[in-house]
Amino acid sequence: MDTIVSLGYTFIQMVQTFRHPALDAFFLFFTFVGSEAFLLVLVPVLMWAYDLRLGLYTALLYILSGFVNLSLKAVFHQPRPSPEVVARLVQAGGYGFPSGHAQNAVVVWGWLAHMTRQRAALWGAAVLSLLIGFSRIYLGVHFPHDVLAGWGIGLVLLGVVVRWGPQVERWLTRQPLQAQLTVALLPLLTVIVVPDELVARAAGALVGAAVGTVVERSSVGFVPDGSPFQRLACLTVGFLGLGLVWGGSKAVAPSTLPSLLARYALIGTWITLGAPFAFVRLGLTRSRAGS
Repeated sequence: MDTIVSLGYTFIQMVQTFRHPALDAFFLFFTFVGSEAFLLVLVPVLMWAYDLRLGLYTALLYILSGFVNLSLKAVFHQPRPSPEVVARLVQAGGYGFPSGHAQNAVVVWGWLAHMTRQRAALWGAAVLSLLIGFSRIYLGVHFPHDVLAGWGIGLVLLGVVVRWGPQVERWLTRQPLQAQLTVALLPLLTVIVVPDELVARAAGALVGAAVGTVVERSSVGFVPDGSPFQRLACLTVGFLGLGLVWGGSKAVAPSTLPSLLARYALIGTWITLGAPFAFVRLGLTRSRAGS
């Protein structure tokens, strides 16, 4: 492992010899496109204002990818490149292996490209994933092997979902509601095995989103519909509620493992259930039950 780390430092230093303000801005942009902040805006927009199923799938995939990534980081405990050896151009905490940016880029953008059924979109997703992953090396926050592992795990996860996701979805939707909710709660077992705060965040978000999806399908039936004004109103209500859930839960609860689990479960539930329920109740869109 020492040899891989040493070679990684050499590669980062070589890449950073080409540093320039224009390149800094270029790679900062692509690292932002792969960030949690960007994806947490993109996914609800897809779900609340464009296509519910596409948005739900993307949301669950993104959260599942983050859950897998943070669990692996907690297991491997591999450090990031030291800022004393290479220039670190952005803040980054936690462990480094595998790269979450690289993994999530392959999963999210690869899935969206797959759903378009267009070759140009697949090439675009591949280029975007490469740039997002490489930006983490240029910015000095990941070793090359972190990024390579992230790409590899992302491809495996994406391939599994593309190959077996529709069959699993059909099987789950045929099960009783209680069985669906039981499956949705399974990620909580990981927190018992790996009692890590980042894993608790990811597990909470995954459980909340999964439970919300099950309940929304059975009782709300939200359909993104209506005029551009109505869709904009849905986004406004959704993001205001998301801010209140995030800020309120953070203000009233300490950052302990159980409270982090509950906070992110509430966020996942709001995105998949709370906001769609509010849209229907406020008359901003219709439900399948009422169509």
